[in-house]
Amino acid sequence: AEQGYASAQFNLGVMVHHGMGGLENHVEARRLYGLAAEQGDAPAQVKLAVMQYKGQGGPQNHAEARRIFGLAAEQGKVEAQDNLGIMHEQGEGGPVDHAEARRLYSLAAGQGSAEASDALARLDQQHAHYPWPLAIACALVVITSAGWCCSTRLHGRLASRRGSCQKHQKARRAAEAKQRRPSAKVRRSGEEAAAAKAATKAAAKAAAKATEEAAAAKAAAAEATRFAEEQVLIELLAEAATEAVRFSDEAAAVEAAGASAIAEAAAGTVGGRGGRAAQAPPQKGQA
Repeated sequence: AEQGYASAQFNLGVMVHHGMGGLENHVEARRLYGLAAEQGDAPAQVKLAVMQYKGQGGPQNHAEARRIFGLAAEQGKVEAQDNLGIMHEQGEGGPVDHAEARRLYSLAAGQGSAEASDALARLDQQHAHYPWPLAIACALVVITSAGWCCSTRLHGRLASRRGSCQKHQKARRAAEAKQRRPSAKVRRSGEEAAAAKAATKAAAKAAAKATEEAAAAKAAAAEATRFAEEQVLIELLAEAATEAVRFSDEAAAVEAAGASAIAEAAAGTVGGRGGRAAQAPPQKGQA
């Protein structure tokens, strides 16, 4: 990422965003998404626009989110087309533009977006419910030209249709309330982030458990090694004691043999001296 690779910047941004391999840091994630988005990375542009829309990692800026969604939508990202269509329809980050919203919904629906298809149907239903301005203008023209009698008839017709108009207004208010709710894409993005966070915590817990088990296994191996070394030492001491006993026995035997030899030599010396005394020559005068 430091060398400017957009894919690395985007992937690192995802990890930092969701706390994978470390702590969550929305400010850093927003910075990394921005670096990749500047290089035209469409997934990074979508992520950055969502963070701008929600105000994650920095100030909330719907206008900037609308602009960045536009960059990704031009590259065919269905999430960007869908979310940008919602912003144009609701006037978030800029003026309301139903024509542009319809165009973006059509592009997203063409790529299989069910939310975009629902939005197109909603726009069609809203336009079908509001033909009244033209009808009222025509009625005023007729009232002016035809006089009071004709205007009375038109007033009756309009009154008869007033209940239908109220129903349309109620439907319009319900549609507007639905539009004010967060878009399905934005909600889904939040759910995916929560799921990723839970998975990260579970992985961290499993890694910690594996580390503890590895430490326990290492301690057991060290204990086994120490025990084996003690056994070897005991065997060596036993062999040394046996060798010492054998050496002591041999030394005692040698000492006994030496003492016996000395005694025999001493006895032979004493016997030789007695024989020589018996054979001594006679003294003078005794011949």
